[in-house]
Amino acid sequence: MSGRAPRRRQAERPVPPHQPAAPPPPLYVPRSLVRDTHDAFLPYWRAGVEVACYWFGLTSEQVAVATTVALPCLEQSSGHYRVDGTSLRRLATEMRAQGLVNLAQIHTHPAAWVGHSVYDDEHAYSTRTGALSLVWPDYGCCYPHDLLRRLGVHERQDGRWVHLSEDDAARRIKLVDSVADYRWDIVAGEGADDA
Repeated sequence: MSGRAPRRRQAERPVPPHQPAAPPPPLYVPRSLVRDTHDAFLPYWRAGVEVACYWFGLTSEQVAVATTVALPCLEQSSGHYRVDGTSLRRLATEMRAQGLVNLAQIHTHPAAWVGHSVYDDEHAYSTRTGALSLVWPDYGCCYPHDLLRRLGVHERQDGRWVHLSEDDAARRIKLVDSVADYRWDIVAGEGADDA
């Protein structure tokens, strides 16, 4: 036996339970941005080719707000599109210089199906958890007032794209008015010209 005291075992620290990641913040999208996206898609609907764009904006832990439709240079066909790498790098650099981040990618499909194809999975702009990919049917020809019912909303979860239910999409994306006009009538005030 040696003259040393036996080593004390350090008490094992309890391992904290796995904390699930906080859900991504809701994305607020002005209706004017949806209209601008639709307007940008119309020439490609007429040409019968797929098209894509990105919604950039500002984000925090509590909220994300889309501000900008960003349109990269594309190579297109009736069944898919390919983003030009140089155009994409320039677009990303310009958006970053303005302090904006990519909040969603939006692309069209030729018919009513709004699922995510294998090609869509492999060519997504972002694969980070919580990324959004919206699929607009019929080459983007319709302007959907019921956006979340007509478009396919996909979110990146656990390394794969998940097609959100209408309720989940409504929790994830909030459409907001670009103009809120609550005037009932325009009434001439005092001194108005009676002629």
